[in-house]
Amino acid sequence: GVLLLNSLALPILRKHDKSLVVAVSSIAARVPLPFQGHYSAAKYALEAYMGALRNEIREFGVRVSVVEPGDLSTGFTSKRKKAISDNSPYSSLYNRAIKEIEKDEREGGEPIAAAKVIFSLAKRKNPPYRKAVGLTYKTLMFLLRFFPDRLTLFILRKMYNLDGVNST
Repeated sequence: GVLLLNSLALPILRKHDKSLVVAVSSIAARVPLPFQGHYSAAKYALEAYMGALRNEIREFGVRVSVVEPGDLSTGFTSKRKKAISDNSPYSSLYNRAIKEIEKDEREGGEPIAAAKVIFSLAKRKNPPYRKAVGLTYKTLMFLLRFFPDRLTLFILRKMYNLDGVNST
């Protein structure tokens, strides 16, 4: 969708100084969530595309930003389809992780927070490439700069109850 929309919009945006392309990504692009690997990978790919686009169209005065919400309280959680069978060796891990993920989503911020970030980016002369939504996620993204990958993955295992119990 983003590729198609950009292919249609960029010829117009290049004609107008200070145009802005904003993509809504996710914190999951930089924090690989368990049992949401496809989602994280898609958001990571979106951010790579937007980074390349930012460099490609900068000379035309078109700015590019990526908004990275974390957990927001939306209908997303209630629409989740179980992606694993009950007899899978991963079933126990999946159920524990998804329980935590769904709790975080239900208790997440309001979607208007992401809209406000997008609006604030549109008003800036030089908006940042990436913008996390909410103080918690801004802090997390800042701290991850200093964490080795191994520590980040360890923290994720602990957050989503993936250590210590093997059901098989």
